[in-house]
Amino acid sequence: MDSVRRTRVSSGQTVFARWSDGYYYPAVVAEVLDNQIKAAFLDGDSGLVSKDHVIDLEDGFKLLQLQGNWQHHGYFFKGTIENPALMIMHYNDGDVEQVELVQLRGALPGEKRARKRSGLVRLGIGLAFVGGIVGWSVDLPFLGIFIGLLVGMIFTGIISVWRRMTFSSASQSVSPEAEQLRSLYQAGLITKEEYKRRKNLLR
Repeated sequence: MDSVRRTRVSSGQTVFARWSDGYYYPAVVAEVLDNQIKAAFLDGDSGLVSKDHVIDLEDGFKLLQLQGNWQHHGYFFKGTIENPALMIMHYNDGDVEQVELVQLRGALPGEKRARKRSGLVRLGIGLAFVGGIVGWSVDLPFLGIFIGLLVGMIFTGIISVWRRMTFSSASQSVSPEAEQLRSLYQAGLITKEEYKRRKNLLR
């Protein structure tokens, strides 16, 4: 995979650059240094990135396991984009959405990333722990753990579906002013701080 990475980047080039969480996000090369680049990420962040952790945009669509920020709500879900020119994200759960570049991130197979357990996973583990304690009290610890895990899986599944449905309905009620504001931010015409300030005024 390293053989197809383009480490000879130039200022103004759009690339996928690795962030501290181990994922690759779309960014523009603001400055080229000896072994690093200064990356201006499309979401408003910036930072120094090793050239070893920079992938050309075209190569990124081929190499990275992509995830999409579902309807700009901040939650990433796995999917594929067959034609980068059309930017149609086919999510693994069956949903389809036309995305913008700023909505994407990707993981390079084989690279380690900072792992963070979600709240739903922690809840499932907690329910299993409680089930184990209850089962222990009646001399059936393994049955208690099994029931706790089963309840946790069902509960987290229901919450996940509800969250996606909530996000989908919320996106349909976005005002034209909010859409215009988001377009200005994505085009780089206003800063992240100004975007947040104006967004709060619209609420």
